Formats: sequence, C-alpha cells, structure tokens
Amino acid sequence: MENTIVKICLVLIFSCQSLAGNVLISVTLGEGSHYMASAAIGEALVRRGHNVTVLISNAHEHRAKHPVHSKLFNFEIFTHSEPVEKVHERMEKVFSLAFEKDFQMDLIWNFTDMMKPYINDCRSVFRDRELLDRLERGKFDATILDVTWLCSVLISEYLNTSNVLFNPMASQYYVAEMVAGAPFLPAYIPEGIVCFPQRMNFFQRVQNFILVVFLKQVMHLYNNMMYPIQKEFNILIDRSFQDYMRDVELMLMSMDPVIDYVVPFPPAVIEIGGLLTRPAEPLEKELDDFMNSSGDDGVIILSLGTYVKVMPQRLNDVFASVFANLPQKVIWQLPDNSPTTRSPNIKTMGWLPQNDLLGHPRTKLFIYQGGNNGLYEALYHGVPTLVLPVFADQLCVASRVTEKGMGSSLDIHTLSAENLDKAIRMILSNNTYADTAKRLSAIYRDRPETPAERAAFWVEHVIKFGGKYMESPAKHLNFIQLSLLDVIAFLIFCLVVVLAIIFFSCRCIFRCCFSMCKDNNKKKKD
Repeated sequence: MENTIVKICLVLIFSCQSLAGNVLISVTLGEGSHYMASAAIGEALVRRGHNVTVLISNAHEHRAKHPVHSKLFNFEIFTHSEPVEKVHERMEKVFSLAFEKDFQMDLIWNFTDMMKPYINDCRSVFRDRELLDRLERGKFDATILDVTWLCSVLISEYLNTSNVLFNPMASQYYVAEMVAGAPFLPAYIPEGIVCFPQRMNFFQRVQNFILVVFLKQVMHLYNNMMYPIQKEFNILIDRSFQDYMRDVELMLMSMDPVIDYVVPFPPAVIEIGGLLTRPAEPLEKELDDFMNSSGDDGVIILSLGTYVKVMPQRLNDVFASVFANLPQKVIWQLPDNSPTTRSPNIKTMGWLPQNDLLGHPRTKLFIYQGGNNGLYEALYHGVPTLVLPVFADQLCVASRVTEKGMGSSLDIHTLSAENLDKAIRMILSNNTYADTAKRLSAIYRDRPETPAERAAFWVEHVIKFGGKYMESPAKHLNFIQLSLLDVIAFLIFCLVVVLAIIFFSCRCIFRCCFSMCKDNNKKKKD
C-alpha cells in the first residue's frame, strides 16, 4: 500500500513538473506600478506551478530583495550604460515637468528625444553577452512584455518565445487595433491623451479620429526607432518591427467594462483590470486608532504616488489649507522633511498602505493622481474618488470616474483651495457618489476569478496551445480594406457606370425619338 502511494506521489510530481512552463517577464526597468501589476501576474503563474524570471535594470535591483518576490521569482539584472543616479534623475525630471501645463504636448513633440534613453537601455541589454547566455539557457516558453518597453519584443524574438503583450495603462485601444486586429472604431471608443466620454458629440469624434491616427503614427515612429538595434545585433533585420508586434499571440489589457469603456475586443485580447485588488488587511494599531477616532465624519485619503517627491510646494499648501477646515480626518502621503504646515486632523506618512486604507470602513473619499492601479483599488472597495490627473492615461481615468458617476476630477495645474474644497464637500455631501461606488464595486467583485488568475490562465493556455487560433483576420488588412473603403469605392464606381449607361442610353433614345419626330414633321409639311 505504501509503495502504491509513493508511486502515485512521484507520478503527480513529475506530471506537474512536465506541465510547468518557464515565463520571462520584461516590463520597463522594474519601476513603479508597471512592475507591481506584472508581478501580480507572476505570482499567479507561480501558484499554478510555473517558473517565473523577471528582467529588471540595476537602477531597480532592490526588487530582487523583496521579501516575497525574491522567493517566488528568479531575477535577471541588466546594467545601464549610465550611472544609476542619472537614471533616477531622468525619471524625476519627467515627474517634475509633468506639473507644467503644456507638458503633455511637449512630450508628444519631443517624443523622439524622450525615447532615446530607453533605446540606449535596450542596447545595454543586448551588449551584455553573459546576460543573453543566461536568458537563452532559461528556455522560456513565453515572454510577458510591456507595451511601454518595446525592447522586450526584441528580447522575445531573440529568445524565440511566445509573445504576451501586457498593457498596464488605461485607454490605449489603438495598440490593440494595431497588434491584435481589434476593430478601428474611433466613433465611440475615445483614445489616448484627451479622453472624452464614450458618447462623444460630433466635434469630439472629429478630434478623437485625428488623435487616434496621430498616435498610431507616433507608435510607428517608436517602432522604427528600434531598427538600429535590430541591425546592430542582427535580430531578423528582414522584418519590420510592426511584423514583430503582429506576432503577439495574446494581449492582456488593464481594463474592465465596469469602470472602463465598453469595447468589442477579439478573442486574443483579455481584459484584466485590477491586478492589484485584494481584500484589506488589518492596519497597525496606531493607524487603526487614528482611523476609528474620526467618528461618523470619516477619513479622506490623499495619495499622489511617485509624484509626491516632486510636488510643487504651492500645491501642498493648497491641500493643507483645505484639510485644516474640514471635519474629516486626513491621511496624507507626504515626505517627513516637507515644510508643509499640518493641522491636528492630518496624519502624514511617507508611504501609505493604500489598499488597506481604502478597505477600512471609516474611509469616505480617495484623492489621488489617477493611476490605473489606484482606480481599481478604489473600485474594489467602493470608495468615491476625486482625481487630480497629472498627465498621460491619468486624464482617461479622470474622465471614466466622472462619466461612471463614481466621483469627480479637477485640473491639478490650475488647482485652487476654493475649487478643491468645493469638490470635496460636493462628493461627501451627495450620497449618490458613495452609492454608485458601492454598486460598481459589487458588480466588479461578482466574478469567478481574480484578474491575476485570469491572466495566468490565459498565459498558461498560450504556453500549451499557442494563441494563433484566436488571431483576428483584421491583423492582415490595412485601413482601407478594414474600413471597406475599397468596396465602397468599387460600388460607387459600379453605380456611376450604371447611371452613366442609363443616362447615355436615355440620351440616345431621346435623340432618336427627337430625330424621328423631326423627320415626321418635315414629311407632313412637304
């Protein structure tokens, strides 16, 4: 009997090992919310018995010392061609410039210059021969790549793995159209930088169409910037980068129709909005006591993520002056060395356990910059939200929160104490926002699996069977064919030909009849 049990255990162990896949996660440099969202997918894959390796840069190698991730993942670290300090300065410069009103447009017009450091980062990866040898020995079945770190597309092609494209940002539908063959529908799917409500008026549809076409050209420009690396390292130089992008077998989108736009995606696009959502854990006693001491007035949470390090003092003073006059207590993410004056109802912390605070029953309002992960945490816990978008997809998050009735938004570039106070009091005094947030939360939670589990299942599915069978035929059609402009032009041509034939036939018949009538009249006169 014992021998039988041992044999069964050994069979189970070896069968599990044979099903285990090797997955490489390559998203940006290992920074911020992009890393955390992809790590959630990695954790779910490990729970399903797969081996996960994460590629990051030496500027963020502290990730490899994370108490949980260091045990779950293997880490591969590439070295920047410039000092680590300069890498951090580069990012902080972008964050600080984001508070300038025209930064969004400046970013677009100077896109090529902004992307050059990332191209150099990619070159650093391929110049590290030892790193590439280790990656080759990893025998990866699939690579999860970030749409904002397209170097990982080349890494995946170099390693000859299946491609899974991960989009951790809000509303980048044009990427799904370009990569996965999603239908081109700018008539009711808002895009990119200036996110309109889904029901757009005529002029918004005109702007949206122009914006989508422009963003696709920017994407093509970025793709073309990768060609020198293809050429330098001989990575299939006979194919364009667009061809590589179309080889993607699965696309994971951080979207959900509960709070996002309703979009008709092809089967190869999976919506996984809210990768970091989870039930709240108990707070430390001191923090929990502060929350409970707020009574029925409750607590406001203010979190501005990585922007807190470069926040203009003017804005901190605005926040402090408004919070001092509110009956609610406030937990505010603020560096300890900030010169901002704090009133007794304010508790500041350099880092916030954001998810656990949002899940606390005393939390009444969440004020933040509009990151996609924060949106879903607020949605999961049913907390009304006030968004202060800085740039990029945060504008889209603000638009969705307002359109869905879960909260409101303000322009952080023109923020004043008066309009901030008015917006806070409006949301807190109107139960509609809280009721809507709770209703959307109930819908969002009513799922058989978490977003991370859904993502892990589909990655595993691609490892087993590939994703080519889900490929949309639209991937192989150009804009003219996809929009049926050639068919419409042909039908118009046929209609014109038929009308021309009818016209000239009638004209000929009319002339013949007129000639015959004229001859008959002449004979009568004779």
